[in-house]
Amino acid sequence: MLHPDLLRNLLRSQPFRPFRMVMNSGQNYDIHHPEFVTVGRSWVTIHESDHPESGIADRFHLVSLMLMEHTEFLDNATPRRRRGR
Repeated sequence: MLHPDLLRNLLRSQPFRPFRMVMNSGQNYDIHHPEFVTVGRSWVTIHESDHPESGIADRFHLVSLMLMEHTEFLDNATPRRRRGR
């Protein structure tokens, strides 16, 4: 389980660096904008947009921190298959 403070620190960092949240299942969520993530004590809400520049979310995912394996910066990450739907 990732601690919520780890995600809060990543989201508040200046300058912001896009990162990937990798789940135990192999699913992943790429975070390109800190405004599209809400961190709770044991969960994270991730908003996705088909047009992120609009700032309007088209859908959201409620993700358990207990199921999160690790994070990695996108500029250092190896390409991964997009999250299954």
